[in-house]
Amino acid sequence: MLPAAHPNESVFREIQPDTRIVIEHVVKPWYRLTVTLTPRGDQTHLAWVQEFESPEVAARMRPLSGTANEQVLDRLEALLASGSS
Repeated sequence: MLPAAHPNESVFREIQPDTRIVIEHVVKPWYRLTVTLTPRGDQTHLAWVQEFESPEVAARMRPLSGTANEQVLDRLEALLASGSS
């Protein structure tokens, strides 16, 4: 069985190389994702903040967002560990 299709369109609102990326999901549910990168010695701290259109939407999306965000960060970690870019 194929997963349900969901519209997904995002716009990069800000890119500061090696520092910050802001992405706006422009279809429902609306959200803005801000990723901030901060050097910490020989590592990089990644802060990931999602802002939803309302607290109610945030609460409804939390279970899905939490799982999806973990999957994205796991793939990023694997990519960085492999030395690929």
